[in-house]
Amino acid sequence: MKSAMRNPTMRSVPASEWDLTNLNDADRRIRQLEEVSGDSFIVGIVVAAKKAASESQAEFQWQRATDEEAPPDTFRIVSQFPLPERLFDQLFNGRCGYRAQYYLSSEEGEAFNRRIIVALEAELVYPASVKLGLSKSLISRSFRGAYSKRVANEGEAFDAAPSGMLMPRRWRFHAGRGTRIE
Repeated sequence: MKSAMRNPTMRSVPASEWDLTNLNDADRRIRQLEEVSGDSFIVGIVVAAKKAASESQAEFQWQRATDEEAPPDTFRIVSQFPLPERLFDQLFNGRCGYRAQYYLSSEEGEAFNRRIIVALEAELVYPASVKLGLSKSLISRSFRGAYSKRVANEGEAFDAAPSGMLMPRRWRFHAGRGTRIE
């Protein structure tokens, strides 16, 4: 698993560009600016997934892909499990996490997402198979398919959060959902 997680080219957004001056919580602002490696994010996510699966806290669904470009009758595994608050916060809001990777480039964001999916496959295929009554190979193909996405549903949390808390240089004039921190 370690070789699948290594990505020496993963970058972070410069701290001077990841503008969090509107975030009133100074400790949280400092935490979002910390340099966190992609490997440590992935290890933390995998540990949380493994724990959630072993304690029956992981949820699994077999869902039809809703992507417009997905072929008809394309399905994928959906998994939700709790993450430690600090990990979740840095993963989504920090200058090294998801949004930062997509901010740097869509290719880097997709590569980071793929690394997470690859790492989670090893931990979640078996418990998902048991829970859903589907074959491990079918679930594994879903993890590897073109329509695999990250394991999280942050939409409601970000929609409820105030905008303008995260204002990286290129987003300053497009203050929408991407500038929210939950």
